[in-house]
Amino acid sequence: MPRPLRLIVAADGLNAPWVSVWWGTMVYDIVAWALFMIFYRKPPKELAPDQAADKPKANKAVFKRAYKSKMLWGLAIIFFLDEAVYMAINGFLTTYLDVQLGTGLIFATGMASIFGLIAAIAPPIGGVIAQKLNCHRWLLLIALICGVILTATVFVLKDPNLYYIEAIIAGIVAGWVPGMLWQFAPNSVTNPDDVPAANSLLAFTQNIGMFIGAVFMGGAITAFGWMWGPYIAMLPFYIVALIVFFAFGLHRTMKLETKQETPKEIDMNEEKGSYTF
Repeated sequence: MPRPLRLIVAADGLNAPWVSVWWGTMVYDIVAWALFMIFYRKPPKELAPDQAADKPKANKAVFKRAYKSKMLWGLAIIFFLDEAVYMAINGFLTTYLDVQLGTGLIFATGMASIFGLIAAIAPPIGGVIAQKLNCHRWLLLIALICGVILTATVFVLKDPNLYYIEAIIAGIVAGWVPGMLWQFAPNSVTNPDDVPAANSLLAFTQNIGMFIGAVFMGGAITAFGWMWGPYIAMLPFYIVALIVFFAFGLHRTMKLETKQETPKEIDMNEEKGSYTF
């Protein structure tokens, strides 16, 4: 549900019925459709010529061959663990702030929006740092450590203002972990034809994690309460992710190879010498 609609329902004195949320989402869809119809245009054929004849034909991905990659399984397991925890946090953050801390629904949903905003800003910042310093593995490591900090504190803090700091930590986790994992999925297989197989495994573990995370966390909170539920259902996930990071050798393999210098072109008009390109 778009958070502005939650704010409408929660606004004092408005007493908007929850069915208004349904009508509000319909308006969102209509606006999105209208913007698509107005601004979307297919590129002219002369700007996008068919170059299929010039490209080498790709072979089918061999899943069995791709799944032999230790690096790929390391990426996939970390993605599963990360999504299981982060989706659980997204699902219960608003409830915790509103019910447990008594902040009200407006503050709770607004804080959840700040979490999402910082998570949107973090990936391009991390991408620039990683490309300039070739430190993708260390950014992933930092993000996983931030995940441990996040899960240890997110449902324990009693001061709502501390969640502005928590949003920065959460943004690093949400932005850097998926970004680093997706970037190295193609590098995890030896045959370029197997890249779709690598991507499919990451997508599978990501969605399975999203599916079980909130359910698992909800059961833990019901059984052990807000204090111990996260320590039992979330904190161990990022600890295991850190173990996987080193056990599967990601601290060695998640590094882009530096480009080798290409030989300089030699003028074909030279009268002497050999010509190497």
